[in-house]
Amino acid sequence: MAEIPACLADNNILNIMNLKNIKIKLTIIIDNYVNTAGLVGEHGWSLMIENGNERILFDTGADNLLLKNLKYLGFIPSMINKIFI
Repeated sequence: MAEIPACLADNNILNIMNLKNIKIKLTIIIDNYVNTAGLVGEHGWSLMIENGNERILFDTGADNLLLKNLKYLGFIPSMINKIFI
């Protein structure tokens, strides 16, 4: 089991990493359940993580609905900087 250095034990990890004021926007692209007209649900999950101008697509879902839901939500593939699968 890893030990936390004493210098970190009494400090908030967000302060140490200088992330206290970071703003992140999360948008669910695909989910099993949909309650928004215009979006299509399917088994699987996909999430857009935005921090300023950086956009990371987390997973792509299980089928081909990703592009449809991206378009409906105002995203285009060229806006995505990274994909995490």
